[in-house]
Amino acid sequence: MHSLTETITRTAIDISGRVGSLYDGWRDQILGTLDINTMKTSTIRSRSLLCKVQKYDMNKSPNLAQMIGIEDELRLSTLVNFVPKIGLSSIIDYPYSINKYTRCFRYHYLDRKEHLFNDQNQIEKWNKTSMPDNSATHMITEISFGIDIVVILQLPSHDKLVNDIDAALEKIQHHLQNSLENMIIASDVERLFDQILFTTVYSNIPKLVQIEKFLDLCRNLNQLKKNPTDCELLKYRLTPIKWFFLEYTEDVTRYFPLESEFRDIFENDLLQSSIVLKQACSRLDENTRRFLQKHLALQLLEVHQLYSQGKIYHEDVIQRLQSLIIMIRNGQEIDVDIGQIFRNEPHLQAKADMISELQRQEFEYCNAADCGIQDGDDQTIIEQKLTHAYPMVAEKLAAVKESRQIIMKQQDYEVPRYSITTEK
Repeated sequence: MHSLTETITRTAIDISGRVGSLYDGWRDQILGTLDINTMKTSTIRSRSLLCKVQKYDMNKSPNLAQMIGIEDELRLSTLVNFVPKIGLSSIIDYPYSINKYTRCFRYHYLDRKEHLFNDQNQIEKWNKTSMPDNSATHMITEISFGIDIVVILQLPSHDKLVNDIDAALEKIQHHLQNSLENMIIASDVERLFDQILFTTVYSNIPKLVQIEKFLDLCRNLNQLKKNPTDCELLKYRLTPIKWFFLEYTEDVTRYFPLESEFRDIFENDLLQSSIVLKQACSRLDENTRRFLQKHLALQLLEVHQLYSQGKIYHEDVIQRLQSLIIMIRNGQEIDVDIGQIFRNEPHLQAKADMISELQRQEFEYCNAADCGIQDGDDQTIIEQKLTHAYPMVAEKLAAVKESRQIIMKQQDYEVPRYSITTEK
């Protein structure tokens, strides 16, 4: 038996929300805004700060969106395209592999909260006004402002460099966490951070994403948080709309989150296939495609086939899940075979197998220009340059050659049937 959810929190992906904005909890979308001139609000200053650096277990691929605090239901809404992948939520599309050389830098500053003043007379006054004519299940009754930054750093696979960079990151983290002034970065540290392979920034503040160098970003943070006008929306607090408009019927405004068991099934499958597809698409840069066409044309064709067929499968699943999620969230009784959603027909099973095969082969990104590969290099020279630029590639190339001599037998598996019943 479900109970109606009361107030809930959502990361502010769509920053158009204000106190008084109406919210569709079934799709996690902001609708219209009520007349805030009649609303009493108050502001509470917080100025709380969290700064940390996270390392990863090389044997586990973390759910980055979950780790940075994006809510369970909002992550699922993003994966099925109810919510755009922008700002912090775009971390769901992080295209690279996570390993022991990956670092996640997090800076979260809460400046203030603005909330609706709980006034019974105010609520009664709204009840006398015309009700909004839309599918709103909640109203935004509190918004928080601040700075939220997540930086994914891919370090080189050289232990001495990694240790030095980690030591520097620890000092930077201590400096920012304690809001120390005058961050002075020595030239040798600058050169050290130039060795980082790539840096990816996610933030609720668009201008911070445009800063290319990690150290330049860190230099600006203490000054940035001093100016409240530079802070952007962080979170929304949502209250059921029936609290304010008693005329609304429960059937229209009710909201049920998914049970964790089924939400995890949906999220894990979507996240896995989405990551693999993004890797296959983004890692075939123009130069690499040109050299593959010349030296490994058959393998390139296979990758494109895997990608295109996997994409069809992924989009098909999303369409099926969109309708199902809305039904569950508005409390309808359903009896669904999860296997039919993810592996409904033979051709969908084949596409799922292709996604797994692409992931099994660990198709890795190696930019041709960065490796010094030139037109005219034969396959042997290309492999030598790849292994020099990326030491881990040597081991994988050897494994690929060995695997060509082994006949692999894949075993079919069945997806169990789950019956979902949401009680009213």
